[in-house]
Amino acid sequence: MQVVRSVRLWMKEGRSDKLYEVDLVDLERADNDARYLVNFRYGRRGTSLRDGTKTPSPVTRPNAEKLFDSVVVSKINDGYRRIDGDAPPQPLRDLDAEGRDAEMLRKLALCARSAWPEKDRDRLFWRLGVIRLAAAYPQLAVFAEKMGAANVSYSLVYALARCGGADAADLLRDSADHNVSLVTRDYAAYALASDLMGARRLPPRLSLPRSTDAAVTRDIEMALANGNGAGLTQALLAANSTHPGFTNQFVVALAHHALADGAARKTLLAAVHAMSPRPPYVQVLRRLFKYADLTDDGPLFAATARQFELATPMYYRGRVYNDRVWLPGSRQPLKLSEERQSAAPRLALSDQTLLYFKRRAWRMLRKRAELGQDAFTAMASELLLVFTDADGIKPATWTEHIRIDGSYRAVPHTTETLSRVWSVSHLLHATAAASRFNDKGLTHRYVGPRAAAQREEAFPALWDAQPERLLRIAAFARNHAAARFAAEALRQGPSRPDAMDVAAIGGLLASPYSEVTSLATDIARRLIDAGRADATLIAALLEASAPDNRDLAIRAIDDRADWPWADPGLARAVLTSPHDHVQRRARGWLRDRASSRDQRARATEAFAA
Repeated sequence: MQVVRSVRLWMKEGRSDKLYEVDLVDLERADNDARYLVNFRYGRRGTSLRDGTKTPSPVTRPNAEKLFDSVVVSKINDGYRRIDGDAPPQPLRDLDAEGRDAEMLRKLALCARSAWPEKDRDRLFWRLGVIRLAAAYPQLAVFAEKMGAANVSYSLVYALARCGGADAADLLRDSADHNVSLVTRDYAAYALASDLMGARRLPPRLSLPRSTDAAVTRDIEMALANGNGAGLTQALLAANSTHPGFTNQFVVALAHHALADGAARKTLLAAVHAMSPRPPYVQVLRRLFKYADLTDDGPLFAATARQFELATPMYYRGRVYNDRVWLPGSRQPLKLSEERQSAAPRLALSDQTLLYFKRRAWRMLRKRAELGQDAFTAMASELLLVFTDADGIKPATWTEHIRIDGSYRAVPHTTETLSRVWSVSHLLHATAAASRFNDKGLTHRYVGPRAAAQREEAFPALWDAQPERLLRIAAFARNHAAARFAAEALRQGPSRPDAMDVAAIGGLLASPYSEVTSLATDIARRLIDAGRADATLIAALLEASAPDNRDLAIRAIDDRADWPWADPGLARAVLTSPHDHVQRRARGWLRDRASSRDQRARATEAFAA
């Protein structure tokens, strides 16, 4: 018996640290061509691996090769990485991109030469689309032409749009016109109307449907005109009660229009925020989530991911009996197969489906981060900004006694407000030594003492390259965990231009979290001491709620003979301040530093503005 080919794979996600090994084995039977096996071993790294086989009986060499490659590709698409020896590999973003691309192109060529299982082939297409490997487009186009526009798969549309961009416009247009799947036609049409097409971008194809109910139509039009997302969702529910499917049609069409119309986009995002992850909105939320994946749309991704992260399942797959599901408060069970075929289902979002979308949200971010794509921090920052403290649970701390070195010791356990938000927990706490991730319930907790003033986020180097996004999170986050992360990353990260800090100082000072306001005070003090503070910074300090910040501003004005009257904005901040000690100093400056006629004129203009 001889091992002809062997691959060792590794994956680490959260607390999971797994190996998967695959061997192609030759039994060396000279009398029979069917003498090859594909065996595998798997388990946690550092433990004994369990073994199995993909071939209950020996097969021929070509079939064994095909099966071997299929297993390897499947595992790589699931997040595993090839390694040599016992050491874990470097993250994908640190690997030679040319080597990675060459390997993916080799797999694509192999897929073209042999008939891969449809599932494995589509996984490969999807992976190429995630990477946005432009060199793969010519071969992808060949696949599309061979399949025909009517049969191009959803995954191939994704790969064509992201790898080919404008070059794929003709193939996508054919798919949008002729594909047998309504969902695939819509996906192709959405890609055609998106920024992916560059100069060949087309106007949205879909028109907004109209209800036959005049009152409902009026409510929908009013909600659109006012950007009222909650009003729109209520009007769509009323329309859906008489016209099943209307809600999905309308929101999908609105999403297409939002690609070209800023007002439509604002209303769409507000509507998604107001939607309940229940019929009839579950199906359309799934569609919007996948639109965001296609176009790296951070705000749309954040809005839809939030709905899935905060949702509860309508039913549990393990409790389905004889195709029937009981819902709370119902007198009769619902037949699952009938609800799935219904135009107006009353049942959606099982526990398994919900867990899939929660995992998918983090995986979308992780894949982009591993590739070093700018889309990671763009999408992740929107996700961190969309949650508030009110979205979470009450933080808790308790003690469990754990046997350590032969004796039981009290170990603290802690959960935070957003510990049940899988994607946010990974973003903010992935590298903390005390972090524990529950891969089944998709929750996070700290076990043991938490290190103070330590960065815990995933992919810190990518965040360090985007200080403007960190400043935006620090200034506008309304969940404590995200604000704390951004403040710590800004403190410990590389230096950044003063102008960047000055532009963000107002938002930092207005934050409700002490970590952020403390950072803002330190930034202001540093700039003032270095003589690099401008009037905008001083005006922001005067308007801050903390007396220490206003005292800093007063000190800076005292040190400049031409302030506050030389700058109209600063003069306005001084004269309109509601704080007594600022008003007292303003009277002194008016007495001791008389303003010129020109300064008074510019200050008057600032007041008028």
